[in-house]
Amino acid sequence: MDDEAEDTRTRRDRVRALLADLTARGMRRRRGQSEAVLSDDLDRLVVALDHLSPACLDVLGEQILDMAGGARRDEWPSFVVMRGIGLGLQARPFEERRIVRSWLASVEGPLALARGELVPLYRFLRRHGRPPLAMDLRQISDSAAECVRRLQIIDERGTPRSDELDWLRAYRADESAALAILDLAKRGEAA
Repeated sequence: MDDEAEDTRTRRDRVRALLADLTARGMRRRRGQSEAVLSDDLDRLVVALDHLSPACLDVLGEQILDMAGGARRDEWPSFVVMRGIGLGLQARPFEERRIVRSWLASVEGPLALARGELVPLYRFLRRHGRPPLAMDLRQISDSAAECVRRLQIIDERGTPRSDELDWLRAYRADESAALAILDLAKRGEAA
């Protein structure tokens, strides 16, 4: 098993341990909710919040207890409420969001790399959180052309000016992050 899959399993085990602890402390299903629905909700919660740090998980546990329903305040809040609390405590890292991994790992990522549009595509996904539409693709292409132009100017000059240095660092950081996602996807296909 590779390190990433092992890490994901460990992170999910931490969330499961929290939920088991809350169950042991008396949390139960809401009135009218079946055990199967509660079990499905808790399983989805494990996946949705597996990015939370141990400190955030502790706070999440306290918040769930505070939000418990029922006359005895011992009924699980809804999945949506618990997920919202967790995401409010700590957002999922951008690189782990499904839209980023699925879009860049699909055929679009390597095509964007070949066209020199990988960094603008990555930035678009970060900014908008959705796949680009036809009009967006034109803007991504225009942005890529501008990036190529700026890179050529910096390369011809040999040394970036101080105002170009921040742009260049940000570009290289985004390029590195996007290439890392493509690399992960490539290794996933090979496994």
